[in-house]
Amino acid sequence: MQVLGLDIGGANIKAATETAEALSVPLEIWRSPDRLVDTLVPIMNRFSAAEMLAVTMTAELADCFATKADGIDRVLRTVEVVAGKRPIRVWQTSGEFVSTQEARDESTLTA
Repeated sequence: MQVLGLDIGGANIKAATETAEALSVPLEIWRSPDRLVDTLVPIMNRFSAAEMLAVTMTAELADCFATKADGIDRVLRTVEVVAGKRPIRVWQTSGEFVSTQEARDESTLTA
């Protein structure tokens, strides 16, 4: 299975595959949180062979979101849109990848 790693940060979105193809795209999410989808679509198009997404984030901490939980929800809703039917796993500080729903439910562990 081809996995695309996405690191959705507050100032950059980074993507990488297990074959070491990678890129970094600037996005100051605190200034334009609604631009996240427009930033992710070309990344997904470039890595269209990806069958699964593995997501890490720090963007949820940006001050454009009312709370960390709100930031997680907004970021994950956008990722779900661009992922289509691809499964998504989200990194937690407990050292495991979880579903998007678990990431929302356990927002204090989501990173």
